[in-house]
Amino acid sequence: MPSEVNKNSVTRLLYIDPFYIDSRLFVYYHYNILMLCVFSLFFLLTLVPVQAAIYFAHNVSENSGFVNTKKYWNGDSNLCWAATASNMLQWWQNNSSGIPSSVPNGPNESGRTEIYDVFCNNWKDSGKGVEIGLRWYLGGKPLNPNNYLYDFKDTVTDPKGTGRYWEGYVTDLGFSSSTWEGNCPFISSKFFTQDDFFLQFGTDLVSFFKNGGVVGLSIAPASGPGHAITCWGIEVDDATGRAKSLYITDSDNGQGLEKRDVYYNEDNQTLYLGSPNGYRINAYDALLLPFYNVPEPSAAVLIVLAAGTASFRRRRLY
Repeated sequence: MPSEVNKNSVTRLLYIDPFYIDSRLFVYYHYNILMLCVFSLFFLLTLVPVQAAIYFAHNVSENSGFVNTKKYWNGDSNLCWAATASNMLQWWQNNSSGIPSSVPNGPNESGRTEIYDVFCNNWKDSGKGVEIGLRWYLGGKPLNPNNYLYDFKDTVTDPKGTGRYWEGYVTDLGFSSSTWEGNCPFISSKFFTQDDFFLQFGTDLVSFFKNGGVVGLSIAPASGPGHAITCWGIEVDDATGRAKSLYITDSDNGQGLEKRDVYYNEDNQTLYLGSPNGYRINAYDALLLPFYNVPEPSAAVLIVLAAGTASFRRRRLY
């Protein structure tokens, strides 16, 4: 009998029958295998980058193409809205061609835009909206008639005669000169109080950049006055369409193009810039005016000659 026991013991050492394995060991073994698979999958997922896409305004990159006007801090401490509008307008003129000599254009001696100087020379040092600046410079229509009564410097004798540098351009596009009043198809504005602002913010900005636009943002701290900055690009989550970060310039600091993260507060349906408790994004104003393009003189001559030749050929045919 003892010999049989020893024989069976040897057999068990050489061959492990699954039925001899304790059920608890069996469960423990498979649990460890499962957890190993889970952790391996999690590790692999962390190696896969989050799918995101970056969109910039036309001809803008992280290193070039943007306009970055800074305040003088001499009678213009509240003109951030004018600096933002002048950035957007100068970018538009930079991407246009054949700018008339009567139009303020390019940088001045200090590196700021001549457009910003026009704002500083006409408007009092008070806070306004980016849209007001765009409408005034382009069409001479600041949206609110009271602006002419109270918001221009005392040295400006004819406020209604200021601005309007591109008033006639809309007629070239087939629109009435009154287009700059009321609902203007070339300026798109939205406020955070509108129902779809929270969810559509990222999608809206992507659409503007894809369609040749540039964006001004109105932001505000938890307490204190609001502020305006220029937005040149956006990084969005491909899966959700939500903004991850914005590429901006700020007239109040000495920085170049900055990348600031966007935070979504689901509880109060509010967007914050820079940190979860940073500046609230209050509104955007997008400029979507088609670029102004005039052929170079040599190109214009060639076009005229080509048209004349074609006309001459048609006459000969008939």
